Amino acid sequence: MYASRLYLLGAFALVAAVASETSSPEDGTCSSLPTPVQASSLLQSLRTKEKDHTYAPESHHDPTSATYTEESNRKATLDAPTSESEKHAVEAEILLDDQARVKLLEVQPALVTSMGIKRQAGTARSVLPPNLFEVGMQLLRTEEMLDAVVANTVVQSQIYAGESMTIRMVAGDAVDGTDAYGLSSLVPGPGMMSMIDIGGNYGRVSIAAFKKFPQMRIIAVEPLPSTYFLLRWNLWLNGVPEIELQEFYSNKGKAGVLPLNHGIQEKDEQVLGFCYTPPRTMQARMCDCSTVSSEHCQPVTTKSLNTLVTMFGGQEIDLLKVDCEGCELDVIPQLANLQTNTGLRVHRFAGELHAMPNEIEDHACQAEEGQWFVSICYQQGVIQAIPTHQRCTQGPGRESCTP
Repeated sequence: MYASRLYLLGAFALVAAVASETSSPEDGTCSSLPTPVQASSLLQSLRTKEKDHTYAPESHHDPTSATYTEESNRKATLDAPTSESEKHAVEAEILLDDQARVKLLEVQPALVTSMGIKRQAGTARSVLPPNLFEVGMQLLRTEEMLDAVVANTVVQSQIYAGESMTIRMVAGDAVDGTDAYGLSSLVPGPGMMSMIDIGGNYGRVSIAAFKKFPQMRIIAVEPLPSTYFLLRWNLWLNGVPEIELQEFYSNKGKAGVLPLNHGIQEKDEQVLGFCYTPPRTMQARMCDCSTVSSEHCQPVTTKSLNTLVTMFGGQEIDLLKVDCEGCELDVIPQLANLQTNTGLRVHRFAGELHAMPNEIEDHACQAEEGQWFVSICYQQGVIQAIPTHQRCTQGPGRESCTP
């Protein structure tokens, strides 16, 4: 499945890159994905270096404060009363985060250079509140990298699905306010609502959903560290409460967003590659880092849809949004199995289908006749965005969207 997905997406992305409005790829850094043994060795090396070379927080970043380090807070939750399964979930989250960030530290110098932006030392410290500065340092590891990411963003007032919001985003990226996933037509239930946002990006959909439905618990999954950082920043800018991992398990009555820095695959704890041309991340796609030389390749660890659904404790899902540049090949079969084997009910299934074969697209057609999906198709040498419900009416004999 993984090999076929990479072939499919590689061919599709080659054409997409040509058609993209972003600048042509610059020299990036790409290396093979780490094996567990290599990751362990790199992690030990990193921890040794960090004893002498970690950043020194300024006085306003008080290490005794509750917001000083998210990682310390997460590790502290292991001592809190909780079930063994929940304790293991938190332990796995910490370990997998460490393994992925080891590789990020290795490629940062070339990545910062490839951004090609002028930055002033201390930019991040001057702009970010202390808690977000610490989040950025944990994700990006060096202040130089964090400064580069912050310097390459702009802040905009936007309206998405009728909801006003303030968004930090990469300069030059284009977004619109169309309610593509039908948030305005969702019908709230009597209790807490639930949403899974796969491909959280800047957080606009999750923010709009929470503003419309304040009694909603959302898991927002975004694989790229810099984009995930902007998602966290945007939650803060818009006053959307964050839920920490252990708290999501222990306090099921708390509304807000649990942000997760992961890719999505059929199994947990795998390592996926995501390729993109810094600083642009909107066109990021799954790839095999060992075969890519012209783009930056970011290894990330995975969660499965099964795990995300289980985190809600068997609750019905009000909105499952999937816009993940190809992980539909994993998500949709998992969803079909969950619905067959557990009776899971999803009230709204929405998203984008990127060069998917008809058998995958057929599952989307079963969700309100594909009304809230768009199919990105490569047909006869042309890339087209076609409303999925139009393709659904053509039946199983329709031309496939795959290249």
